Parts: sequence; structure tokens; C-alpha cells
Amino acid sequence: MGNWEIFIIVVLVLGAILVIGNSQETIKWDHSNLTYSFENKSSCGKCEISDVSRAFYIIKNQTGLFNFEEIEEGNEDADFLIFCNNSIPKRKKDIPAGLASINKSGSTINSVKIIFYGINPPPSSGVLFGCSDDFPIVEIHEVLHGLGLVEHSNNPKSVFYNVDSGPLYGEEIDEIDEEIVERIVEIYG
Repeated sequence: MGNWEIFIIVVLVLGAILVIGNSQETIKWDHSNLTYSFENKSSCGKCEISDVSRAFYIIKNQTGLFNFEEIEEGNEDADFLIFCNNSIPKRKKDIPAGLASINKSGSTINSVKIIFYGINPPPSSGVLFGCSDDFPIVEIHEVLHGLGLVEHSNNPKSVFYNVDSGPLYGEEIDEIDEEIVERIVEIYG
């Protein structure tokens, strides 16, 4: 695993969290100008690239606490390194998924790797997600983990709800809910 200490593993979209270490510990970045880079951008597809970029933009605008900049593809020095895997993982629901892995020193986040699964699955999979103008729930959820949010919301209309706890899709979500914005401000404000 090299120097990557996995603190949070978010298994499948908005899914279960396995925390290695103290779940009460607050972790955060020590800077607010954060970068992101796609690893092998061609595996993501134009829809996922757009949704990831929109996720960073929405978080920036709704919290007012961060600046995000995309840097050249495959740059290992990026704060967030984004990977796409077009396979559909086995799970209860055939929905897109994400996994956020955080490299930290003490309570300081050093870097984050996020893998998105099944966002743009190949046509042979029989799963059709395609491009949409929908709110990028999965992408925002995983980036929020990468900003240090650990505990999911109990509100099924929250972008930070654990989808394995019950229905999410079909709920109208078009912004980051106030509870989550307040939690981010509490950590970074």
C-alpha cells in the first residue's frame, strides 16, 4: 500500500464507510486552494469528467471555503486524484458507485484518491446511465469524504445520505443541504 494510509473507505455510492482509526477524529486539509487531476481521463468519459468538475464547482460555491483547480492529467501531486472504472460492482442496487481513500498525517489530509465505478459503463453491461443534467450526487458525496466528512446524514434527501440505508434515487436533491454545509464550516470555518 506504500505510503497510502487508508483512513476512510467509502464502499460503493454514498455507501457504507469503514473507518480505520478513530471515527471521532476530525481530519482536514491545511490549505483551501486544492487541485484535482484525472488519472487516465479517457476512461472516464465526457459525462463523468463534467460531473466531477461540476461537483468541485458546486462545493466551492455552496461552502465558500475552497478553490479547486484541475491540473494536468495524471499529476501525482494533485490533492485529489480521480480514477474511473466502468465496471459495475456487485451490490444491492445497480447504481453508480464511488470510493474515497484518504492519505493523512495526524489530522491533516495530504491527498485523496477517488474511484468512480459504473458511472459510464460500457454498452455491453446492459446498464444505461448516460449523460444528464442531474445534480452530481455521487461525485459531490465522494469529494465531501475527501474534505474530511466521515459520518453520513440520516436525512434521505441529503447528498450525504448512506444510500444502502434506504431509497435515495427518486429523491429530489439539487443542492448540498444546510446540515452538510454547516458541518464543513464547523471543520474549516
